[in-house]
Amino acid sequence: MLFPRLTGIAALSALALVLSGCAGEQQTAIGVDQITLATLGSVTPSQQAFIDRMNELSEGTVTLKVTENWQPAGGSGSPEDELTKAVLAGDVDIAWVSVRSLSAIGVKGIDALEAPLLVQTHDQQRAVALGVPGELITSSLRTTGVAGLALLPGPTQYPIATTAPVVDVADWAGKTVQVSSQNAVEAATVKALGATASDGTGTVEDLVAGSVQVTTGNPVDLVPGGASATGPFLTSNVALWPRMSMILMNRDVQDRLSNRQHGFLDGSVVRAQDIAMAAPDLATAVTDSCTAGTKFAIATTDQITAITEAVQPVYTALQGDPADKKLLEAIQEVVKRTAGTGAFSVAKACRWVAPK
Repeated sequence: MLFPRLTGIAALSALALVLSGCAGEQQTAIGVDQITLATLGSVTPSQQAFIDRMNELSEGTVTLKVTENWQPAGGSGSPEDELTKAVLAGDVDIAWVSVRSLSAIGVKGIDALEAPLLVQTHDQQRAVALGVPGELITSSLRTTGVAGLALLPGPTQYPIATTAPVVDVADWAGKTVQVSSQNAVEAATVKALGATASDGTGTVEDLVAGSVQVTTGNPVDLVPGGASATGPFLTSNVALWPRMSMILMNRDVQDRLSNRQHGFLDGSVVRAQDIAMAAPDLATAVTDSCTAGTKFAIATTDQITAITEAVQPVYTALQGDPADKKLLEAIQEVVKRTAGTGAFSVAKACRWVAPK
Protein backbone atom coordinates (compact mmCIF):
# COMPACT_ATOMS: atom_id res chain seq x y z
CA MET A 1 0.00 0.00 0.00
CA LEU A 2 1.24 3.48 -0.84
CA PHE A 3 0.04 6.50 1.02
CA PRO A 4 -1.48 9.14 -1.28
CA ARG A 5 0.85 11.79 -2.57
CA LEU A 6 -0.10 15.32 -3.37
CA THR A 7 -2.46 15.50 -6.32
CA GLY A 8 -2.69 18.10 -9.01
CA ILE A 9 1.07 18.66 -9.24
CA ALA A 10 1.24 17.91 -12.93
CA ALA A 11 -1.71 20.16 -13.71
CA LEU A 12 -0.29 23.05 -11.71
CA SER A 13 3.11 22.59 -13.34
CA ALA A 14 1.58 22.64 -16.82
CA LEU A 15 -0.34 25.80 -15.97
CA ALA A 16 2.83 27.41 -14.65
CA LEU A 17 4.63 26.65 -17.91
CA VAL A 18 1.83 28.20 -19.97
CA LEU A 19 1.72 31.33 -17.85
CA SER A 20 5.50 31.70 -17.83
CA GLY A 21 5.59 31.33 -21.59
CA CYS A 22 3.01 34.07 -22.00
CA ALA A 23 4.71 36.41 -19.57
CA GLY A 24 8.23 35.70 -20.76
CA GLU A 25 9.30 34.48 -17.32
CA GLN A 26 11.83 31.73 -16.69
CA GLN A 27 10.24 28.30 -16.79
CA THR A 28 10.49 25.88 -13.85
CA ALA A 29 11.98 22.53 -14.82
CA ILE A 30 9.95 19.44 -14.05
CA GLY A 31 11.82 16.27 -13.18
CA VAL A 32 15.11 15.50 -11.49
CA ASP A 33 18.35 13.90 -12.65
CA GLN A 34 19.56 12.66 -9.27
CA ILE A 35 18.10 11.55 -5.95
CA THR A 36 20.21 11.23 -2.81
CA LEU A 37 19.44 8.38 -0.43
CA ALA A 38 21.03 7.83 2.98
CA THR A 39 21.00 4.90 5.40
CA LEU A 40 22.16 4.89 9.02
CA GLY A 41 23.74 1.47 8.66
CA SER A 42 24.54 -0.89 5.83
CA VAL A 43 21.92 -1.12 3.10
CA THR A 44 19.14 -3.50 4.17
CA PRO A 45 17.32 -5.92 1.83
CA SER A 46 14.33 -3.55 1.77
CA GLN A 47 16.51 -0.59 0.86
CA GLN A 48 18.38 -2.61 -1.75
CA ALA A 49 15.06 -3.60 -3.30
CA PHE A 50 14.15 0.08 -3.57
CA ILE A 51 17.49 0.93 -5.18
CA ASP A 52 17.33 -1.94 -7.65
CA ARG A 53 13.76 -1.21 -8.67
CA MET A 54 14.43 2.51 -9.12
CA ASN A 55 17.41 1.76 -11.36
CA GLU A 56 15.36 -0.77 -13.29
CA LEU A 57 12.36 1.50 -13.85
CA SER A 58 14.29 4.68 -14.59
CA GLU A 59 16.75 2.90 -16.89
CA GLY A 60 19.49 5.23 -15.73
CA THR A 61 17.57 8.46 -16.32
CA VAL A 62 17.55 9.10 -12.56
CA THR A 63 20.80 8.54 -10.68
CA LEU A 64 20.52 7.29 -7.11
CA LYS A 65 23.39 8.58 -5.00
CA VAL A 66 23.45 6.26 -1.97
CA THR A 67 25.32 7.00 1.26
CA GLU A 68 25.61 4.02 3.61
CA ASN A 69 26.40 4.44 7.31
CA TRP A 70 25.41 8.09 7.10
CA GLN A 71 26.82 10.30 9.83
CA PRO A 72 25.68 13.83 10.70
CA ALA A 73 28.10 16.66 10.01
CA GLY A 74 27.01 18.35 13.21
CA GLY A 75 24.00 18.81 15.46
CA SER A 76 23.31 17.78 19.02
CA GLY A 77 20.81 15.00 18.39
CA SER A 78 21.27 11.29 17.80
CA PRO A 79 22.21 10.13 14.28
CA GLU A 80 18.61 8.98 13.64
CA ASP A 81 17.25 12.39 14.68
CA GLU A 82 19.86 14.24 12.63
CA LEU A 83 19.07 12.14 9.54
CA THR A 84 15.40 13.07 9.81
CA LYS A 85 16.40 16.72 10.11
CA ALA A 86 18.66 16.33 7.06
CA VAL A 87 15.70 15.17 4.95
CA LEU A 88 13.68 18.17 6.09
CA ALA A 89 16.57 20.51 5.31
CA GLY A 90 17.01 19.01 1.83
CA ASP A 91 20.52 17.72 2.53
CA VAL A 92 19.18 14.20 1.89
CA ASP A 93 16.30 13.49 -0.49
CA ILE A 94 15.14 10.09 0.81
CA ALA A 95 15.94 8.14 3.98
CA TRP A 96 14.61 5.29 6.07
CA VAL A 97 14.01 6.91 9.48
CA SER A 98 12.53 5.63 12.72
CA VAL A 99 9.02 6.91 13.38
CA ARG A 100 10.11 8.11 16.81
CA SER A 101 12.68 10.43 15.18
CA LEU A 102 9.89 12.44 13.55
CA SER A 103 9.51 14.18 16.92
CA ALA A 104 12.88 15.80 16.20
CA ILE A 105 11.26 17.87 13.43
CA GLY A 106 8.25 18.84 15.53
CA VAL A 107 5.77 16.14 14.50
CA LYS A 108 3.10 15.59 17.16
CA GLY A 109 0.62 12.84 17.89
CA ILE A 110 2.86 9.86 17.07
CA ASP A 111 3.98 8.82 20.56
CA ALA A 112 1.25 6.20 20.97
CA LEU A 113 3.03 3.96 18.47
CA GLU A 114 5.47 3.05 21.23
CA ALA A 115 2.94 2.65 24.02
CA PRO A 116 4.50 -0.06 26.21
CA LEU A 117 3.48 -3.70 25.64
CA LEU A 118 0.87 -2.72 23.02
CA VAL A 119 2.20 -3.54 19.53
CA GLN A 120 4.19 -6.74 20.06
CA THR A 121 4.15 -8.88 16.91
CA HIS A 122 5.22 -8.44 13.30
CA ASP A 123 1.64 -9.08 12.16
CA GLN A 124 0.42 -6.30 14.42
CA GLN A 125 3.02 -3.97 12.96
CA ARG A 126 1.85 -4.86 9.45
CA ALA A 127 -1.73 -4.09 10.43
CA VAL A 128 -0.67 -0.77 11.94
CA ALA A 129 1.34 0.18 8.84
CA LEU A 130 -1.43 -0.69 6.39
CA GLY A 131 -4.39 0.49 8.45
CA VAL A 132 -5.83 3.58 10.08
CA PRO A 133 -2.85 4.08 12.44
CA GLY A 134 -0.51 4.28 9.47
CA GLU A 135 -2.75 6.84 7.81
CA LEU A 136 -2.83 8.95 10.97
CA ILE A 137 0.95 8.89 11.33
CA THR A 138 1.45 9.83 7.68
CA SER A 139 -1.15 12.59 7.94
CA SER A 140 0.78 14.12 10.82
CA LEU A 141 3.43 15.14 8.27
CA ARG A 142 1.07 17.26 6.16
CA THR A 143 2.23 20.57 7.59
CA THR A 144 5.93 19.70 7.36
CA GLY A 145 8.43 19.83 4.54
CA VAL A 146 8.66 16.04 4.33
CA ALA A 147 6.39 13.30 2.99
CA GLY A 148 5.97 9.77 4.31
CA LEU A 149 6.12 7.34 1.40
CA ALA A 150 5.46 4.19 3.43
CA LEU A 151 5.37 2.95 7.01
CA LEU A 152 7.34 -0.25 7.59
CA PRO A 153 7.53 -2.89 10.34
CA GLY A 154 10.75 -3.11 12.30
CA PRO A 155 12.37 -5.04 15.13
CA THR A 156 10.41 -5.45 18.35
CA GLN A 157 12.34 -4.06 21.31
CA TYR A 158 12.91 -6.13 24.45
CA PRO A 159 14.72 -5.17 27.67
CA ILE A 160 18.36 -6.24 27.64
CA ALA A 161 20.37 -5.96 30.84
CA THR A 162 23.75 -6.72 32.30
CA THR A 163 24.53 -8.58 35.57
CA ALA A 164 20.98 -9.99 35.69
CA PRO A 165 17.86 -9.72 33.52
CA VAL A 166 14.94 -7.41 34.30
CA VAL A 167 11.90 -9.64 34.69
CA ASP A 168 10.06 -8.02 37.59
CA VAL A 169 9.13 -4.41 38.33
CA ALA A 170 11.54 -4.52 41.26
CA ASP A 171 14.38 -5.39 38.86
CA TRP A 172 13.96 -2.02 37.10
CA ALA A 173 14.19 0.03 40.30
CA GLY A 174 17.30 2.18 40.46
CA LYS A 175 18.57 1.11 37.04
CA THR A 176 19.67 3.55 34.35
CA VAL A 177 18.07 2.72 31.03
CA GLN A 178 19.15 4.15 27.70
CA VAL A 179 16.24 5.34 25.55
CA SER A 180 15.59 8.08 23.00
CA SER A 181 15.33 11.56 24.49
CA GLN A 182 12.99 12.52 21.65
CA ASN A 183 10.36 9.95 22.61
CA ALA A 184 8.38 10.94 25.68
CA VAL A 185 6.74 7.53 25.91
CA GLU A 186 10.02 5.64 26.25
CA ALA A 187 11.22 7.96 29.01
CA ALA A 188 7.84 7.87 30.76
CA THR A 189 7.79 4.05 30.63
CA VAL A 190 11.22 3.82 32.21
CA LYS A 191 10.16 6.25 34.94
CA ALA A 192 6.93 4.33 35.59
CA LEU A 193 9.00 1.18 36.14
CA GLY A 194 11.13 2.93 38.75
CA ALA A 195 14.22 3.41 36.61
CA THR A 196 16.03 6.49 35.30
CA ALA A 197 16.05 7.29 31.60
CA SER A 198 19.40 8.12 30.02
CA ASP A 199 19.57 9.54 26.52
CA GLY A 200 21.10 7.31 23.91
CA THR A 201 20.87 3.92 22.33
CA GLY A 202 23.10 1.59 24.28
CA THR A 203 24.63 -1.23 22.27
CA VAL A 204 25.16 -4.81 23.35
CA GLU A 205 28.88 -4.12 23.29
CA ASP A 206 28.27 -1.39 25.89
CA LEU A 207 26.37 -3.88 28.03
CA VAL A 208 29.13 -6.46 27.88
CA ALA A 209 31.69 -3.76 28.72
CA GLY A 210 29.59 -2.74 31.72
CA SER A 211 29.05 0.89 30.70
CA VAL A 212 25.29 0.41 30.29
CA GLN A 213 22.93 -1.28 32.77
CA VAL A 214 19.82 -1.68 30.63
CA THR A 215 18.93 -0.90 27.05
CA THR A 216 16.32 -2.09 24.59
CA GLY A 217 16.97 -4.24 21.55
CA ASN A 218 16.11 -7.27 19.51
CA PRO A 219 17.64 -10.78 19.42
CA VAL A 220 19.30 -9.80 16.14
CA ASP A 221 21.28 -7.16 18.07
CA LEU A 222 22.73 -9.78 20.39
CA VAL A 223 24.72 -11.75 17.86
CA PRO A 224 27.54 -9.24 17.14
CA GLY A 225 27.83 -8.14 20.76
CA GLY A 226 29.11 -11.33 22.27
CA ALA A 227 28.32 -12.56 25.76
CA SER A 228 29.89 -13.10 29.16
CA ALA A 229 28.86 -14.46 32.54
CA THR A 230 27.48 -11.02 33.39
CA GLY A 231 25.34 -10.56 30.30
CA PRO A 232 23.67 -9.60 28.16
CA PHE A 233 20.34 -11.00 29.33
CA LEU A 234 17.25 -10.47 27.19
CA THR A 235 13.75 -10.96 28.62
CA SER A 236 12.08 -12.90 25.83
CA ASN A 237 8.41 -12.31 26.66
CA VAL A 238 8.43 -8.61 27.53
CA ALA A 239 7.93 -6.91 24.16
CA LEU A 240 8.23 -3.23 25.05
CA TRP A 241 7.48 -1.52 21.73
CA PRO A 242 8.17 -1.76 17.99
CA ARG A 243 10.91 0.13 16.21
CA MET A 244 8.91 0.93 13.07
CA SER A 245 10.39 3.02 10.28
CA MET A 246 9.19 5.30 7.52
CA ILE A 247 10.51 6.00 4.06
CA LEU A 248 10.80 9.76 4.29
CA MET A 249 11.24 12.16 1.37
CA ASN A 250 11.90 15.86 1.12
CA ARG A 251 8.65 17.34 -0.14
CA ASP A 252 10.25 19.91 -2.44
CA VAL A 253 12.12 17.14 -4.25
CA GLN A 254 8.96 15.04 -4.44
CA ASP A 255 7.08 17.96 -5.98
CA ARG A 256 9.75 18.41 -8.65
CA LEU A 257 9.35 14.86 -9.96
CA SER A 258 7.70 14.43 -13.32
CA ASN A 259 4.62 12.21 -13.61
CA ARG A 260 6.81 9.45 -15.02
CA GLN A 261 9.30 9.79 -12.17
CA HIS A 262 6.46 9.56 -9.66
CA GLY A 263 5.76 6.18 -11.24
CA PHE A 264 9.39 5.14 -10.72
CA LEU A 265 9.18 6.20 -7.10
CA ASP A 266 5.87 4.46 -6.42
CA GLY A 267 7.07 1.21 -7.96
CA SER A 268 10.28 1.31 -5.93
CA VAL A 269 8.44 1.96 -2.67
CA VAL A 270 6.07 -0.95 -3.32
CA ARG A 271 9.04 -3.27 -3.88
CA ALA A 272 10.76 -2.09 -0.68
CA GLN A 273 7.56 -2.40 1.30
CA ASP A 274 6.98 -5.95 0.09
CA ILE A 275 10.38 -6.98 1.44
CA ALA A 276 9.90 -5.20 4.76
CA MET A 277 6.49 -6.79 5.31
CA ALA A 278 7.96 -10.31 5.30
CA ALA A 279 8.24 -11.83 8.79
CA PRO A 280 11.81 -11.69 10.16
CA ASP A 281 13.82 -14.86 10.84
CA LEU A 282 13.93 -14.47 14.61
CA ALA A 283 14.61 -18.15 15.26
CA THR A 284 18.03 -18.05 13.59
CA ALA A 285 19.04 -14.96 15.56
CA VAL A 286 17.97 -16.60 18.82
CA THR A 287 19.86 -19.81 17.98
CA ASP A 288 23.01 -17.88 17.05
CA SER A 289 22.76 -15.84 20.25
CA CYS A 290 22.38 -19.00 22.31
CA THR A 291 25.46 -20.46 20.63
CA ALA A 292 27.37 -17.29 21.54
CA GLY A 293 26.45 -17.79 25.19
CA THR A 294 23.56 -15.36 25.62
CA LYS A 295 20.94 -16.28 28.21
CA PHE A 296 17.26 -15.45 27.81
CA ALA A 297 14.97 -14.76 30.77
CA ILE A 298 11.25 -15.48 30.86
CA ALA A 299 8.98 -13.36 33.06
CA THR A 300 6.14 -15.11 34.84
CA THR A 301 2.50 -14.25 34.19
CA ASP A 302 2.35 -12.38 37.50
CA GLN A 303 5.48 -10.41 36.64
CA ILE A 304 4.08 -9.37 33.27
CA THR A 305 0.83 -8.35 34.93
CA ALA A 306 2.77 -6.23 37.42
CA ILE A 307 4.73 -4.54 34.62
CA THR A 308 1.53 -3.89 32.69
CA GLU A 309 -0.07 -2.28 35.74
CA ALA A 310 3.04 -0.21 36.46
CA VAL A 311 3.03 1.44 33.02
CA GLN A 312 -0.63 2.48 33.10
CA PRO A 313 0.32 6.14 33.85
CA VAL A 314 1.87 6.22 30.37
CA TYR A 315 -1.50 5.33 28.85
CA THR A 316 -3.24 7.92 31.01
CA ALA A 317 -0.89 10.60 29.67
CA LEU A 318 -1.45 9.52 26.06
CA GLN A 319 -5.21 9.63 26.52
CA GLY A 320 -4.89 13.18 27.83
CA ASP A 321 -3.64 14.46 24.46
CA PRO A 322 -6.28 14.50 21.67
CA ALA A 323 -3.86 13.56 18.87
CA ASP A 324 -2.11 10.84 20.84
CA LYS A 325 -5.45 9.51 22.08
CA LYS A 326 -6.76 9.19 18.53
CA LEU A 327 -3.72 7.21 17.42
CA LEU A 328 -3.71 5.12 20.60
CA GLU A 329 -7.32 4.07 20.12
CA ALA A 330 -6.71 3.24 16.45
CA ILE A 331 -3.73 1.06 17.39
CA GLN A 332 -5.65 -0.64 20.20
CA GLU A 333 -8.39 -1.53 17.72
CA VAL A 334 -5.85 -3.01 15.31
CA VAL A 335 -4.16 -5.03 18.05
CA LYS A 336 -7.54 -6.32 19.23
CA ARG A 337 -8.16 -7.73 15.74
CA THR A 338 -4.61 -9.13 15.39
CA ALA A 339 -3.99 -11.46 18.30
CA GLY A 340 -0.57 -12.47 19.52
CA THR A 341 2.26 -11.60 21.88
CA GLY A 342 5.91 -10.86 21.31
CA ALA A 343 7.08 -13.87 23.31
CA PHE A 344 9.39 -16.20 21.38
CA SER A 345 10.68 -19.71 22.04
CA VAL A 346 14.08 -20.31 23.59
CA ALA A 347 15.83 -23.66 24.01
CA LYS A 348 15.95 -24.83 27.61
CA ALA A 349 19.75 -24.77 27.64
CA CYS A 350 19.70 -21.06 26.80
CA ARG A 351 17.25 -19.97 29.46
CA TRP A 352 18.39 -17.92 32.42
CA VAL A 353 17.66 -19.46 35.80
CA ALA A 354 17.59 -17.29 38.88
CA PRO A 355 20.29 -18.25 41.39
CA LYS A 356 18.98 -19.94 44.52
